[in-house]
Amino acid sequence: MPINSNPTNTEHAGKELPDTVLREQVCLLYQQATAPLLLSQANAFILSAVLWSALSPSLLLGWLGLFSVVISTRLYWVQRGLRRLPHATDVLIWRNTFGLGVFISGCLWGVAGSLLFPGESAQHLVFLAIILAGTSAGGMTTLSWVRGIFPLFLLPMLTPFALRLMWQGTLLSVSLALLIVLYSIVLLNSSRSLYRTTTDAIRLRFENLALANDLHQTNRTLQAEQAALQEARNSYQDIFETASEGIYVSTPEG
Repeated sequence: MPINSNPTNTEHAGKELPDTVLREQVCLLYQQATAPLLLSQANAFILSAVLWSALSPSLLLGWLGLFSVVISTRLYWVQRGLRRLPHATDVLIWRNTFGLGVFISGCLWGVAGSLLFPGESAQHLVFLAIILAGTSAGGMTTLSWVRGIFPLFLLPMLTPFALRLMWQGTLLSVSLALLIVLYSIVLLNSSRSLYRTTTDAIRLRFENLALANDLHQTNRTLQAEQAALQEARNSYQDIFETASEGIYVSTPEG
């Protein structure tokens, strides 16, 4: 949902973004949140079903129920944001609220990586790692519009899992932990690059809109001046023609 306003020029990283750019970024967060949230809920169901035979059903149901409540709340808030954000004046509140929901979701995935840990089953362990890695990669593509949002999701999700793997101490678990650390670094760097690219693109779009508006306004001004000049010329021509008709030329011959 584009915001038709003109931004002011600012420096890049480390400076406050123009309100129009930040608003557009937050709108994109909300616009792209519904499908990932539904997919995340589906992943939670799949993970619980796969781990059903390896862990306590009550533990899995408790985690799944809490996860479903959080996802439902976030979906409700996303729909509310989609209606109000285009005209909202408190964009930072909507950004921070979204970030809080992202952090809570990341923590719940972190709980899955630590408490729902099938230490006795290598197959279940690898499946858990795949779910967490895939979810984090999906989050990178949809949470990188605004600076700092993606780390709120990635770090609480993968850090407990990596620590739990290191604590187990087997060759497989330690190897997975090292891969998780390297994978997290790659995702964070990719998210930073994606943020810069999208921010530049959004800023450039608004600057182009501002330039187009300036050119349009200048063109209208020139057209008005040309019309006024033509009208003045016509008036002078009418005066000259009228005056010429009344001129009497006297000669010596009479």
